[in-house]
Amino acid sequence: MNRPLVVAEIGLNHNGMVWIAKTMVSMAASLGVDFVKFQKRTVDACYKDTYLKQRRISKWGSLVRDEKAGLELDAKAYEILARHCEIEHVGWFASPYTPQDVEFLRQYQLPFLKIASQCASSVELLRAIKATGTPVVASTGACTEKEVANLVTFFGDQLAYLLHCTLTYPTADRDVNLRAIPTLMAAYPQVRIGFSSHSEKIIYPVAASVLGAQMIEFHITLDRNWDGPDHASSIGPVGFERIMAHLKSLEDGYGNGAIVPHAGALQKASNYSWR
Repeated sequence: MNRPLVVAEIGLNHNGMVWIAKTMVSMAASLGVDFVKFQKRTVDACYKDTYLKQRRISKWGSLVRDEKAGLELDAKAYEILARHCEIEHVGWFASPYTPQDVEFLRQYQLPFLKIASQCASSVELLRAIKATGTPVVASTGACTEKEVANLVTFFGDQLAYLLHCTLTYPTADRDVNLRAIPTLMAAYPQVRIGFSSHSEKIIYPVAASVLGAQMIEFHITLDRNWDGPDHASSIGPVGFERIMAHLKSLEDGYGNGAIVPHAGALQKASNYSWR
């Protein structure tokens, strides 16, 4: 069994600060992930103005717009982080939320562009991503069965991974629905199927690997108690380390399925008089 590709979703958990993002990249690299992932939003083009004007008290201000703007990294931050990922020998990509964000990310020649669950119905965004020719990773969290089928058809061979996902933060156990992974495998044998977790529990990325997911994505944080929208549904440093250790154990322990006694077992059995 080959270990699935592991994507550590930094997302917005850097809280708008480059030093936190760099620390998270270094942690992920030290634990052996394949990629870290960010989220890129042009706030005023992404959200409805009525939503941005809603009152929300946070460390960034008193409105939703204050929080959303405070959580974004600027162009200089991306330059720093791209270089830091190179130094740490870890890949990275991002989820663009608007065509403007797609254009910004093109300069980095990323291995993937990620379609976030809530963006799968944004026609302008999908067209902008398709036009880049960049391989696509798409999450299904807010998609109907028809919308998933449309994504697969629209992107064709450009769709590198399709990730089962539930778009609630954190996801309750009863809503995780891991059985959707084999359902997607059966429906789309031409696409590599994976899992994107929004649960704070480490069991689900590991269980998804057992079910055959070929890419595992989960949110990480340095502290689940920090202010910010996603920390409570993320995996902290200890849980992160345990997930990676479990995935390595599964890779080593899966075996080839042959019913053949191990050499050590034969040696132990030879001590008995009837052998």
